[in-house]
Amino acid sequence: MWQVTLSPCSEQEQETLISLLDGLGSDGFWQEGPHLHSFWLQEPPAEVISAARDAVKGLQAPVIQLLPDTNWNAAWESSYEPVNIPGICQIHATFHEPAPGYPLHIVIQPQMSFGTGHHDTTRLMIEMLAAAISRPGRTLDIGCGTGVLGIYALLSGASEGLFIDIDPNCVHNTQENLALNGLTAQVLQGGSSAIPPDWRADTLLANINRNVLLADGVYYQQALVPGGHLLLSGFLDFDTDAIIRHYTTLGLHLTARREAQSWQCLCFQR
Repeated sequence: MWQVTLSPCSEQEQETLISLLDGLGSDGFWQEGPHLHSFWLQEPPAEVISAARDAVKGLQAPVIQLLPDTNWNAAWESSYEPVNIPGICQIHATFHEPAPGYPLHIVIQPQMSFGTGHHDTTRLMIEMLAAAISRPGRTLDIGCGTGVLGIYALLSGASEGLFIDIDPNCVHNTQENLALNGLTAQVLQGGSSAIPPDWRADTLLANINRNVLLADGVYYQQALVPGGHLLLSGFLDFDTDAIIRHYTTLGLHLTARREAQSWQCLCFQR
């Protein structure tokens, strides 16, 4: 595991860097005051440093370290806390007792996969799904991470689920989490091109990053039934206009928008 530490940077600058480095393949982040730590399973590519310093002026020379072997999942689990989304659901680990008062409980085995519910974008997607989609129908969770978004859709009444992620660890973790919630669904490894050509979604969930959302929009449009809904997140406010323009040209229209800490979530309909 490699660690790249960037500082000093404000909270807003850290959000910008997280969006940027996530698109370059970072495997996780830790925000510590004015320091942003980015983690990489493989040695980070050379463009990480130049891209970060171009995005945020005044950064000190980044500190790059090869960390000693550690049971990262055990360390992650030890600090995991339940995620409470009032009136919607609680997301908790296998070692937590479910709290009363939530319509749904989602059980996950926490890993370093993205999507445990702690990030604003995951919460935004769940809130948008709860508010904007009364009947999810057939649901595709692309870039599924832990699978928590698609799992919420299935527990909310989705008739069928398809989960896809490029990372084999995420594929395994999603399969594990489906079983923990008493659910079955198809889970595939790959990018957007892995969507089966004959599979059509009533609801498509994509919480990824700006670059992927702009590059793969045509796949999402083709995978939606007429009248189907597309929920997008993983980008910041300054990218919103570009996202809206792109999906409008693909024949989708914006029906709802949410934000939290500059992170955005958009709902389109085909």
